[in-house]
Amino acid sequence: MSTLRLATFNLLFARGERGPGSWPERRPLIRQVIERARPDVLGLQEALPSMLADLPELLGPLAAIVGPPTGPPRWVAASSAAEGLMHAIRTRRRPGPRSERGVSGEHLPIAYRADRLRPVASGGFWVSATPDHPGSMLPFAPTPFLVHWARFVALDGPEEMLVLNAHFGHAPWHHAATARVVTQKVAEWAGAGSQADAGGGPEVFLVGDFNAWPASPLVRGLTRPAPAGFIDAVSAAPERRGPKVTFHWGTGATRLGARLDHVLSRTPRRPRSAEVIDVHAGPRYPSDHHAVVVEFGPAGR
Repeated sequence: MSTLRLATFNLLFARGERGPGSWPERRPLIRQVIERARPDVLGLQEALPSMLADLPELLGPLAAIVGPPTGPPRWVAASSAAEGLMHAIRTRRRPGPRSERGVSGEHLPIAYRADRLRPVASGGFWVSATPDHPGSMLPFAPTPFLVHWARFVALDGPEEMLVLNAHFGHAPWHHAATARVVTQKVAEWAGAGSQADAGGGPEVFLVGDFNAWPASPLVRGLTRPAPAGFIDAVSAAPERRGPKVTFHWGTGATRLGARLDHVLSRTPRRPRSAEVIDVHAGPRYPSDHHAVVVEFGPAGR
């Protein structure tokens, strides 16, 4: 493959409402974001089961691997209260019905260009001491956190890549454990970082809503030279466009926003450009997160 565009976008849970800020009102803006990103691979977060039927409308020519659901929260009441508060901030209205997230959890679909890539395997693991056990959690975690992965081969070359799409928790005391779980699973599939960089394993990309800023123990743990060996592709890109924050409360806020969404890479490719995509219609935004897209050049360029 020549260039490769990797993107991540937190869609924001739908709450079964109508009117400004509702899922039906946000869908056209989400489609605009994805069209502007032009991704070869796109990781989506916060896709509830009822939202999956709208993926073909949103993704256009992209195909999607839905992946498993995370499973329901451990503390449903607390989780629903926090979600309701975020909704009230974004819409300036009282929360509507309780989200179905409290029943089944979310999906983290991975979308891809079927004219460039062919999926050969996919699955998921959970951030816990037993990552292969569906719905498992770290101690005191309010909800299960999933990493959905897919392995692809390029249709026009020998490249093989492993894409991981994640939605991690807010708690900083879980950052180190989260980095260890991800590092161990990647090592099982792709080998040590230096080996993969030298061409001994597949290209590996980790995208998603990490709920952690770049200087956090989570991102630093994943981007150390060893053992994970990822780089922060957004920071490494020589050309960067768009806002400096990705989370904006659904209002476009920059002073109180944060860069919580990341594209990490372990590949001979070099990031050429990174963009935080700011699409809105007046005060209405497609989500409380901006999408992030990174373009990588051919290996060694």
